[in-house]
This record gives sequence, C-alpha cells and structure tokens, in this order.
Amino acid sequence: MKKQIIIMLLLLTLLVPLTNVQAQQKQITPQNLIDDLVEQLEVIKDFKGTVVTKVYLNDEVFNSRTQIMKSQTRSMTRDHGDTSIPAGEKSLLLNTIPWIYLPPDYETIKSSLPLAVQTDYKNPLNMTNQLYDMKLLGEATYQQRDVYIVELQNVFSTQRVYIDQEYLTIRKVDVFNGSNIKVATIRYNDFELFAEEVWMPTKIVVTDSVGQSVLEVNYQNWQVNLGLTSFDFLEGFETDYQTKINKLQQKLENSNQKDKLYVELSDLYQKNGDTKKAISALQQAISREDKIAYRKKLAKIYQQQGQFSKALGEIKAALQVNYDDAELHYLLGELQLQSGNTDQARSYLERAISYDSGNEKYLEKLFWVYNNLANKNNDLYMLERAQKTIKKLIDLAPKNEDYRIYLGDIYLKTGKTIKAADAYQKAVDLAPKDTWAYIKLANYYKEIKNYEKAEELYRYVIYLEDSLENHKRLADLYFEQKKYELALEEYQTISNRAANDLDVRLRLAENYVAVGETEQALKIFSQVLGERDSEELYTRITDIIKKYNPETAIEVLHHLLQQEDLLTSRQRDKLYRHLGTMYFKKIKQEQEEKIAELLPLKSQAQIYNLMGEIEFSNGNLEEAATYFANSVTESSSVSNRYNLAVSYLLMDKFSLARQEATEVVELGAIEKGERIIDLSYDLTEWKKEYYKQYVAGRINLIEGNQLRQQGELDEAKIEYQASMSENYQYQPPYFYLSLFYSVTKQNDKLELAKHGVNDKTKGLLQEVIAVINEVKA
Repeated sequence: MKKQIIIMLLLLTLLVPLTNVQAQQKQITPQNLIDDLVEQLEVIKDFKGTVVTKVYLNDEVFNSRTQIMKSQTRSMTRDHGDTSIPAGEKSLLLNTIPWIYLPPDYETIKSSLPLAVQTDYKNPLNMTNQLYDMKLLGEATYQQRDVYIVELQNVFSTQRVYIDQEYLTIRKVDVFNGSNIKVATIRYNDFELFAEEVWMPTKIVVTDSVGQSVLEVNYQNWQVNLGLTSFDFLEGFETDYQTKINKLQQKLENSNQKDKLYVELSDLYQKNGDTKKAISALQQAISREDKIAYRKKLAKIYQQQGQFSKALGEIKAALQVNYDDAELHYLLGELQLQSGNTDQARSYLERAISYDSGNEKYLEKLFWVYNNLANKNNDLYMLERAQKTIKKLIDLAPKNEDYRIYLGDIYLKTGKTIKAADAYQKAVDLAPKDTWAYIKLANYYKEIKNYEKAEELYRYVIYLEDSLENHKRLADLYFEQKKYELALEEYQTISNRAANDLDVRLRLAENYVAVGETEQALKIFSQVLGERDSEELYTRITDIIKKYNPETAIEVLHHLLQQEDLLTSRQRDKLYRHLGTMYFKKIKQEQEEKIAELLPLKSQAQIYNLMGEIEFSNGNLEEAATYFANSVTESSSVSNRYNLAVSYLLMDKFSLARQEATEVVELGAIEKGERIIDLSYDLTEWKKEYYKQYVAGRINLIEGNQLRQQGELDEAKIEYQASMSENYQYQPPYFYLSLFYSVTKQNDKLELAKHGVNDKTKGLLQEVIAVINEVKA
C-alpha cells in the first residue's frame, strides 16, 4: 500500500509540471477563444430541424415556426405562423442588438426569425476582430460552469461574452449601448451534444434591461451531419405538427376510439407549443373514457404550468379509481413539495414507496425530503430515516458514487466520522476522476483538523480540475490555518484569473494586511472604493483591518482619505464618518474597561442594562442590543427583555423581537409583550406597502435602512434626510427620521419630522414612539 502511494505521488510530481507546460503552449487570448468556437462549429457539415420563435411585445406573444434544412451547398426553409412582428419599442431593441450568436450557422438561422437581426455580415464570429476591440476580462463561474469572459467593444456597443471553458460554447452575452448602459442579456440554455463532440444550446432567451423576456428561440427535432443529398432536398420536409393536427382532427370525425385520438392530439399540441389546446384535448379524452393514464397526463401538464390545485384535482379523481397506484401518490408528493408542504409530501412519497418499494426515483426524492426536514428542524429521527433510505438506494445502485457521498454527509452530521470517511473513500474508488468525492473527503479531513491530509487532497483536486473554486478551497484552508504566505500565493492566482471578483480581491487584500504588506492592501482597497460606492464596502474594509490591528485601521482610513483623485466627496464623507466612529469606539472601550474594573460583579446585569440604555439613546442600536442581551443573560427580567425586544424591533429583526416579547408575556407583562408582537406584524405590512414600486428617494431610503438594520441609526439619518430632499412627499424617510429623533430625545426635531407623516401612518408611528419611551435602565 505504501509503495502504491509513493508511486502515485511520483506520478503527480511528474504530471503536474507537464500539465503546466501544456497549458503554456496554447496561450489563452480572446482571438484564440473565438477561433475555438468557430472551429467547433465547422465540425457540423449539415443540419435539419425546426426553429420555434416567440417574440414578447407588451401583453402579446408572436409565434413563428420555421423548418430548416442546410448542407454545404444549399439550404431550404419552410415558414409556419408569423414571419414578421409589428414595429415597437421591444422589436426595435431586438433589431438593434449588434448580433445574437445563433449556432451552428448564423446566416441560416437568423433568416428563420421574425425580425431583422443584423444583416450586414454573414458570420459575426468570423469577423469579431474586424468589428470590435477584444479583451479577455478573466474567468468566472456562471450557472456552476467555469467560463472565460471576453469583452467586445466599439463606439456603438460593448458585449461581454461568457465562454464555457469545457464545452467551448457561448453561455451568455451581456449587451451595452455606446453609453455603457445595459440594454439586453442573451442566455443560452438546455445544451445537447451533437456530432459526438459539439455542444449546442437548444434554447436561447433574450431579456431586456429589467429582465423581461423579449425573445425566445427553441431548436426542435434537431439533427446534424446526416449526409444530406439533393434527394433529401427534393423530398423536402416532414409534415409539420400543424398539418398532423389537421389530419388528426379530420380522422376524429369518423373514429370509434376518439379518446385515444384526443390523447394523440394533445401530444401534438404540446409539441407545437399550444398548452391550452393540449389540456382541452385531454379533457375531451377523459370525458369519453376516464382512464388513470389520461388523468396522469393532464395532471403533469397542469404541474408544468404551475396550476397545482388543478393537478391535485386530477390526481385525486384518479385515486378514487385506483388508490394503490404508486405513481399517483408520487405525483401528489411532488405537488405538495412544489406547494411548500413538506410534511404532506413526505406522507405521500412514503405511500408511493409502500406500493413500489424498489423505485429508485421515488426513494431518491424521499431521501431529499427526509434530509431537508432533518436540516431544517435539527430532527434526528428524520436524519435516521434519511440514512435508512440512502442505504436502500445504495443497495439498488451500488455503483452510484453520489449515494455514497450522501451517506457520508449523514454520517458526518451524526458524528460518525470514521464511517463518513469510509463512505467518501468508496465514492472515490467508484469515480476516481470525480473531483466532488475528493472534495468531500478533503472537507472531512479539514473538519477533524487533519490539515495536512486535506491539503494533499485539495492539491490533487486542482490537478484533476484546475478551476477557480478549487483554488479557493485550498486558499481558504491555508487562511484558516493562518498560513498567510501560502494563502496569499493562491489568492494571487485566483485574482489574476477571476473577472473582477470583489470577494476575492478583498480576501487578497486581507492576506496582505495579515502578512504586514499594508501598502499592497491599500492599493486594492483604493481601487475597489474607486469602482464602487457602497456603505457596506466601507464597513467590510474597516472590519478587515480592525481584525488584525485597530490602530492600523485608523491609519488606513487616513491614507484612503488622501486619495483625492479616487474618491468623490460623498465617499470621503462616508470615510470620515467611519473614522469618527472608530475614534469614538476606541475612547468608549477604554472608558468601559475602567468602569468594569470599578463596579462590583454582583451588579453586572444593571451595568449592562445601563450601558445598553446609553448606547440606545445615542442611536447605536446594535451595541445597545448586545448590552441588553448580556443583561438578559445575567437576569431575565421584564425590563431587560423589553429593552432588547424594542432594539430588535427598530432594526427590523422582527422574529427576534417577537421571541423576546413572548418571554415578556410569560414573565407576566402581557400587555407590554403583546404590543411589541402586534407592532412587529404592523411594521412588516407597512413596509410592504411602500416597497411595491420605485419612486424618487428610494435608493437613499434603502441605504438608510441597511444602516439602521445594522444598528447605526445616526448614520442612517443622513440617508433618510437625502431621501426626503429628493422626494419631499415620500412617507418612509419621515417615519424613520421620527424614530431617530424619538430614540435620541430630540423632541423639537421629532415634532417637525412627524408633520411629514400622513394620518394613516401617524397612528403606527405614535405606537412605536410609545414603546421607545418605555426603554429605560
């Protein structure tokens, strides 16, 4: 065994440098990536199929179907339905998008769409270097796939193209106009493998700047490299679905088995994209012959359309005929899951398995239900049921490595670490090239603090799959062990490859701070702040530095304030506020340490409550809540619980507020507790009313709310004032300013702020102010 390990390590030592040499031989450039895309498509010599297009214009949908046949020498199309769309804002948008990548042959496919698209060149992929300046932005993860991001830019537009690293096909294109405003996104979905080596999307969706669909292109019955000949073109296309539908409708008139024909008709309508008629045909079939199979079909269509109550009705009607049908109970379970009724879903799935105990699909669905219930409620019984179910699945499919991984996860949750390791190792043995099994095993070793073994496995995972996520896992392992030099090396690699990933850049900067290279960290912080204006970002940067040295944090903020070319006046104001807060906290901490030394420990609850009340009146809600929580730990009294509940209420932590208020009720102060509970629900409903649509002032309001929810009322006040200045008729900023002035006892300003609140909101405001006034040490 030792000899085998030594041989494997020697092979790894030899192979890893070779892999690096091979990677260096082919340089990754934007042009090379585009060339690879084109080269892939050249594998397809001919193709045949149907392009189904939907164009969404306001409340209307325009449908088009075109059959296409294309060889290297000729092409043929046949249109069905709309061939053009009316002029309008969205049709204009579609026709002005620089180009929509349409594999495998741009010119042929675009001619099937009911819009102009771009007509001044045949194949845009072959001309990108002539039409655009190209830049490789880096790597990222999109829909759990590793992608390169290539930017194509000219004076008219910018396109960011996401290219799948493995499949070498486009996954997404973000389109910006000449003013760098995003106008559309093109997504490529439902990939299938053609010609044994070419991955192509079978669904393309275009959305506008607010995410509304404007175009959908579906490839149906697609075939490639058929060896199409002149005879195929003479023979033409197969009968289209609509023609088949017409023939079947004629056949219905003289048939004695109309129920079966209606089912066939329903299938054709579904393939033709007409769900409404598919449902109607099935209903006709059921009216003539009420068969369980027909009810199941109808229920599945309703389920796909999200009409769960109608699907439920069909299944229950079928169960009256045959209650022992396992699939019906399974469908009921699926419907209950989709409706969010997990407990009922479990009951139906268990019943399905009682009638069909060896059904792998049913068992796997039930396993996930048990597992989710166990995680949600920390339920050991459900975890035990999940374990028994996954063992049954392993018996049914002993070579399924995923089942072994799931079993390992359960063993880990129940503290059976040796069994977990064994399950993960069996998954590795079953799939020696599957990185997920190795990652699980590495995570296990990390969990038991065997960092050396975890590092070895993470490095092997990177050897198998050199992805950003795998590098992050190794980097995080080093960081957790405080091996900052090694972590820094990994994060530099990730940062060089990642496409402007904020979290990666901040973690890289944190590593620089940890190893004492403050200047390098400052460069990153300055760049990030120059690109983004976010209160949360200032807080994150400050927290990163404070973690290692509070004195350094103050120095860093001073340094950033000197970067005049990078910071706006608004950004500088925010930095000054953070700096002031830090100075205040530093002085206050020193004072608190002295107070703690002077006051006797027997009155610790009163100390905490007093300090909480001071922080509360200064508008520092988060710190006030911390002190009040400490006072509750020392003494669970009505006043301590009540003070904590009000602090939570003002930070929108409504569930925590209700939890403390419930304790107040149980301690005998029923009216006080119930008032908090009622207010938490009233405030939730009030917020919904004002957040339904965008109005002027809302952005500042959101920023203010974020600060308030973090417990920083004083800083939130500035954003509320800005919101009020932008829209003097907007209710929420007046409401929250009134709360701030009530907390800080600025009664004259409170009266002025209350004048901006309408009568409907004023009653709620008075109730909140009343509970604020009862907070006391």
